[in-house]
This record gives sequence, structure tokens and C-alpha cells, in this order.
Amino acid sequence: MLRRVDSPAATLRMLAEEGAEGYSLLLRMTNKDEVPMPVATKRAYDPPSAEDGYRVLVDGLWPRGVTKEKLRLAEWMRDIAPSAQLRKWYGHQPERWEEFRKRYRKELAEPGRQALVQELVAHARREKVTLVFGARDAERSNAAVIAETIREQLSPTRHS
Repeated sequence: MLRRVDSPAATLRMLAEEGAEGYSLLLRMTNKDEVPMPVATKRAYDPPSAEDGYRVLVDGLWPRGVTKEKLRLAEWMRDIAPSAQLRKWYGHQPERWEEFRKRYRKELAEPGRQALVQELVAHARREKVTLVFGARDAERSNAAVIAETIREQLSPTRHS
């Protein structure tokens, strides 16, 4: 059922109330096939919330001491994680971050991982995606690199 709204803020409130039906309405209103949704990162040790949307564990190793039930994941994409060699080399040493980021982006461009990135991009076009990870440093994690890659691919100014 369509309701008349008088302002952009009222439209957004209405769409939020309508949930998935509101999203479909937004697509029709904007005449676009895809409207990117937010991509977030969250530590596995932080409690899940309803706002997380599609929760995906992006580590190759299961986080210590956390149960499957507690994580409430939609998926565990262990194959998108950095190679064991790269992960061990990085060791979460801040001085190695830029080089890790560069090497990991190269790994993400490889066919197997690229296909997984594309799956996440597709999900991000439909709903919010939360990349779940175990590292202490959220800003220098593999999830941060994946989120950056997804956002670049969702960007309307992206040039192929």
C-alpha cells in the first residue's frame, strides 16, 4: 500500500517502517535496479544487533571462544580471508599495514576471492552487509580491506 509523504525525511521513515517492502518501493521510486546499502565491519566479540543485516565472518580461522549461536552469521566466507602466508607475515603489526593492504587487495583480485567479493557486492546492493572478524584492530583488519573494496565497487563514480 502506497502512502503519500511530504518530505524526504518522511519518505525515509516510511521506508524504514516498511522493511523489505519499503526497499522494493524505494527501487521503484528511484527507477534504479540497485541502490547500494551500507557495508560495516564488526568484531566477532561484539554482540550482534538487528541493524547488522547480512552478517558474514570473513576470517579463515574461527574466533576463539565464540559459539556459532552467539555470532548469528548468515555465512562464513573463510576462503575470502588472507592467505595463511600473508596473515602470518602481517601479524597485525601496524607498521606493516600499508603493505598488507596492498598485498591483500592483490589476493582479493584473484579469481576465487574476486567471486566472493562479487557475492558480497551483490548482497550490499540488497541489504546492509556486516563483515565480522576477530582481530583487535578494526581499522587495520582484513575486514576493513574487504569493506573498502566493496564500497569502491558500489561507488556510482567507479570507472571500469
